[in-house]
Amino acid sequence: MSGRTQGNRRIFYVASLVLDPAKRRVESPAARNKVLGVCAAIRAAGATPVIITAVGREATSLWKPLRVVRRDGVCFVEVFNIGGGLARRLSALLFLPLAALRFVGARDRVLLYNGEPEFLLLALCLRILRRPAMLDIEDAPRTDDRSPLGRLIAATAPLLRRLCDRRAVVASRALGEQLGLRHFLPVYGVSSFFTASRLSRVAFSDAETRILFGGSILRDTGSDLFIAALRELATLSIATPLHFYVTGRFQAGLFDALAAEMATVPNVRFSVVQDLNTDAYAALVRTMDVGLCLKLPSSEMGRTTFPSKVVEITALGMLLVSTRVSDVDLIFDAESAVLLASEAPTELAAVLAEIAMDRSRFAAIALCGKRRATDRFSDASVGSDLVRFMTNTEEGRA
Repeated sequence: MSGRTQGNRRIFYVASLVLDPAKRRVESPAARNKVLGVCAAIRAAGATPVIITAVGREATSLWKPLRVVRRDGVCFVEVFNIGGGLARRLSALLFLPLAALRFVGARDRVLLYNGEPEFLLLALCLRILRRPAMLDIEDAPRTDDRSPLGRLIAATAPLLRRLCDRRAVVASRALGEQLGLRHFLPVYGVSSFFTASRLSRVAFSDAETRILFGGSILRDTGSDLFIAALRELATLSIATPLHFYVTGRFQAGLFDALAAEMATVPNVRFSVVQDLNTDAYAALVRTMDVGLCLKLPSSEMGRTTFPSKVVEITALGMLLVSTRVSDVDLIFDAESAVLLASEAPTELAAVLAEIAMDRSRFAAIALCGKRRATDRFSDASVGSDLVRFMTNTEEGRA
């Protein structure tokens, strides 16, 4: 594998990323953005990122189980796997250790994205070689997830933690404390990853205020709150035009009734835009003024994850309107974002009406939020902290 200069350390990031651009809509955009953003940060810190993935078969086979390619400016090691679902996880369980034995050197470090069950043998192999991997924990096991995969993750998570370095990278400080970790580094995301490829604009520069609600849209991520708030908004006086855009993944027909209702509300437009490729999504996001993050703090998901979209929203210059979930109110304040005090639809509706009434004030808040994201989450800053944390052996490894 090429790309390492003398004295330069490699960090192998094991994550389930799809290499084929045509298939990327099947994976989580937030996960892909986080992984590629962290890789950009690692590179900015002078180390070499290498992603190991066991998703998609591409040109691998049982007889040639490893393939090294370059995508998105990053070196990938693709590992042979069979199909999807359980078959993919079982084959990844067996073949991921082969990639470690083939490529990971004594000075290299390995980061495991989100502690998947198929990482067990890989973690055991690295532990035996006295090169324990480090977990990047994005989500804590959820007690309300009774699916077979949810139960498997809950059962294997404690064992995986024992096999890995006692230190961990986490999605938020709240998550690290919830898991009882003594040594952890919160990594929220990398702002420059978004601004490097997508030119941001000055928010509220057009007559119409454009508001984005996207991602994986469920009740726990604010679907009911959003729908109820817009129905409440319809009873208020809207000073200037508001145009709501809904993107991402959600149940078919979820917004059909709401769209019909909003069609009769003065100064309110409502658009559902799905199945966007990366370029089309980037073009749409460049036109947005406000980004909504409505993950419910009261939900199990809200207590076990961090909404990394807040970094994207603010980095791209949008006004962030968010619930006080996870570490959001540790990062942003009233000068850099709009933080909701409750999960009440009436409060969100009032905030949206206020934004339409006082656009210049909220434009200033959006600009402050962008500066906050740029200062705290640049690739140089995040990369320096991450590489130092991963390579520091003063605290020892368990």
